[in-house]
Amino acid sequence: MTQLSRRTFLGYAALSSAAAYGLTTVSARPARAADAEAGLPDFSPAVVVGTGYGAAVTALRLGEAGIPTVMLEMGKLWDTPADDGSMYSSMLSPDHRAMWLKDRTEMPLASFLWLDINRRVGRHTGVLDRVHYGDMSVYLGRGVGGGSLVNGAMAVTPRRSYFEEILPDVDADEMYATYFPRANRELGVNDIDPEWFEECDAYQYARVARKHAERAGYRTVFVPSVYDFDYMRREEAGECRGRRWPRRSSSATTTASCRWTRPTSPPRSARAT
Repeated sequence: MTQLSRRTFLGYAALSSAAAYGLTTVSARPARAADAEAGLPDFSPAVVVGTGYGAAVTALRLGEAGIPTVMLEMGKLWDTPADDGSMYSSMLSPDHRAMWLKDRTEMPLASFLWLDINRRVGRHTGVLDRVHYGDMSVYLGRGVGGGSLVNGAMAVTPRRSYFEEILPDVDADEMYATYFPRANRELGVNDIDPEWFEECDAYQYARVARKHAERAGYRTVFVPSVYDFDYMRREEAGECRGRRWPRRSSSATTTASCRWTRPTSPPRSARAT
């Protein structure tokens, strides 16, 4: 049986959708979003389930191929601030916006000094979900943007030797010459200004975490990110209103742009993640 790569599969899907729509060729062209007020069409040749990273790229490529595409998302569009002026609840005082249809928060760090730090919240279609699979739990973003709403937004190109060891059947030359640069460009990967990191409000907790990591014998490094640091800087200066913690592909962050490793280990920022 012939195995198809994900890229080949998507290519066949685009060609099949084009044929169903009466198109004889698939060509790259700028994709654009339809007018939201127009509503859903009666028919769509392509439907993409989800709006996260993978779904967004799939829909983009279909659109560039000239194929009208509908994206389905179970979560809400997080674009309207609540009464407190923020779209999301704070990490220290979570409310109904924090969790997807759960009565309590389920933080990755469930306890601190044996104290339960989770809080009761109103059952609501919030931004973060935790799905349990036996011994493993997976955190998901619920809303337009999918996982980009809640993940750390770290955009690290792995050290090539690690990549080749883990994925020996993948063409590393192609990945490092074409696809990693393309992904960085499309996501708007950028680096935080270390001086701004030291003084900004957004990363005050990251500075505390760094201090404790260093006391424990770890060292820290900054890694590239898809957070739009220029926007964040302007937001703290009061130049941007109505949106919280924007990133180049989506929004929301409470995590640090640094990671820590023991001095005897290679930097984790260079490892495949």
